[in-house]
Amino acid sequence: MTSKVEVEVKYRILDVSIVQQLLAAAHLGPYDVGEFQTRQHHDTYLDTSDRAFMSTGYAYRYRRTAKRGIVQLKSLNKSSSYVHQRTELWSVTDYPENPQTWDAGPAKDLVMEVLGQQPLLRLLDIHQVRHFANLVQDGEVMAEISIDEIV
Repeated sequence: MTSKVEVEVKYRILDVSIVQQLLAAAHLGPYDVGEFQTRQHHDTYLDTSDRAFMSTGYAYRYRRTAKRGIVQLKSLNKSSSYVHQRTELWSVTDYPENPQTWDAGPAKDLVMEVLGQQPLLRLLDIHQVRHFANLVQDGEVMAEISIDEIV
């Protein structure tokens, strides 16, 4: 488990032909586009009945992929543009509702402090298919592009 600052630029694309062009692109601006891969995610958002995590300024997300489970606590920074910058704490676990079993670290510390003896409740589930590729310039990975289909 660790913490990091995540910077994302988010766009909503309504025209399917633009999505198809992006998935077929070899270059985007100055970047070469690596080979797209596809991964399925199942995200469950959790909180206490009194929304203790939201009140503390975090979204509590459990993401299940084919390979692992991970709890991500993402700061709820307001953004007035397409650029989102937020702190992210995370812990690899298959037990999102039982932080006592997690390895020591900032995510576990925050969850144990905020949660206390309260139970976690499932707020909502999101299923998504993510298509992603590296953006490379002069042989160096500069960023990642991802195109998500969300339900």
